[in-house]
Amino acid sequence: MYTKDVKRETAIKILLSGLLFFLVLTSQSCSSSNWSVPSAASNLSPAVVITSPFAGNISDEGTNVTFTGSANDPEDGALSGASLVWTSDRDGQIGIGLTFDITTLSRGVHVITLTAADESGGQGTAVMTITVRTPWFGSQWGCRQQITISASMAPLDQTDFPALIQITDQNNPLFDNAQAGGDDILFTDLDGVNQLDHEIELYSSTGTEELDAWVRINLSSTSDTILYMYYGNGGAANQENVNAVWSNDFIMVQHLNESPANGVAGHIDSAPITDPKKVPYNFIPQNFDGVVGTTDAAGKIAGADYFAGDDDFLASDPTFYGSDQFRNVYFVDHWSNVPADPDRNGTWTFSAWVQTPTAGRAVFSEGNNAAVAWNRVRLDASGQFDSNGLNNSWTPTHGITSNATGLNDNTWKYLVMAYDNGDLDMYINGSFDQNSFLAPLGNISIYHSAIGSWRRYYSGAWRNYSFWEGLIDEVRASKINRSADWILTEYNNQDNPAGFLTFGTEEVL
Repeated sequence: MYTKDVKRETAIKILLSGLLFFLVLTSQSCSSSNWSVPSAASNLSPAVVITSPFAGNISDEGTNVTFTGSANDPEDGALSGASLVWTSDRDGQIGIGLTFDITTLSRGVHVITLTAADESGGQGTAVMTITVRTPWFGSQWGCRQQITISASMAPLDQTDFPALIQITDQNNPLFDNAQAGGDDILFTDLDGVNQLDHEIELYSSTGTEELDAWVRINLSSTSDTILYMYYGNGGAANQENVNAVWSNDFIMVQHLNESPANGVAGHIDSAPITDPKKVPYNFIPQNFDGVVGTTDAAGKIAGADYFAGDDDFLASDPTFYGSDQFRNVYFVDHWSNVPADPDRNGTWTFSAWVQTPTAGRAVFSEGNNAAVAWNRVRLDASGQFDSNGLNNSWTPTHGITSNATGLNDNTWKYLVMAYDNGDLDMYINGSFDQNSFLAPLGNISIYHSAIGSWRRYYSGAWRNYSFWEGLIDEVRASKINRSADWILTEYNNQDNPAGFLTFGTEEVL
């Protein structure tokens, strides 16, 4: 007997209904304008390669850089040069083509992108980084560092300023890579190749490492000043040009870093000889016993002289001219108008770093055997700086006393006297302190000057009094009246060089 399978019949009906629906739907789709044959695979991007320069390349600003690249498209094959565009994130589009040369890339790190486009608009890129640096001074110098002088060091722009470049960082690579004596050290300005005049007062690459160099440079008060220090040339001769550093109207520069024996003219003048009659203002230690007084003391900058306060002083060296010979170029750092010298015009500036625990002692003096003959700078009994002139009767003829007191506190003080045809300004630690108008005096010769005592001609002989106790360093004289902004710049630079100098990472050629 036949039995009807209801479940099976129902399943077949459902299957047939689904098949009928599919056939109807397919028929409608085939007659629709929206129907199309499936497309081919999507367009592939070109493969792009930069073959030169190599990634990380370093080149000097202004030199030629050759760029070369290629692009291959899976559908179109090798792409033509017109399809390749080169750009820099610093300079924008720099070239088109398979290869090109350029000399105008700006200084700095560049991210270079080569973009290639195929006929269908597909793009591919390649990216690399290169550096364009300041030009190199010479291939013999293997290393350099960029030095930045903060604009805050100078209240106004300064021209031909002898800037102190000091390095005391024991990890600075200079001390490992320069010559032992520092002869290969040189400085250039921002362009990396224009050598600047410099003097090295101290270079020590063993023990406590230190560089104290003076570099003549123009300083900006509105933007940082950049220079470069080169070294790493084992065969280089000494690169200093000492006199040129001090060519901006200095007539005496005594660093007092040398350590001459008593009676030896070993303190050397760094100022240039600008007149046929000018000779170096070298100074001779007198009465230094080496026990208390010494020419080998630690100074504000490198070395200095320590005066015992009993009878130590430095006398100007008479060996360069006769015992009674005066010169046309006079060292007049306190009051004297020098009408006989057309190069002086009654102006001068005197400066020194001093430190003492004692009052009533002389820093510097000078004189001749005229009626008004002696000028001196001292720390008086009240702990104030003063400077005055005396005649043969020991009567003061002129003078000025600082407003500041308590200056005998055994800390470094920067003392400056600036004179202009009778007008005298006193500065202490870079700041104006006192002013006085003084009648112009006669000529006074450095021949009878002294550092660390008051020296005067009395009873037919030169005698010394008021011996300094303490340290004296960086004694200088100029034949012009230095401006207040120049004096403050000197103080900032010499008091705290590390506060205004930044040293970049060592670059290696």
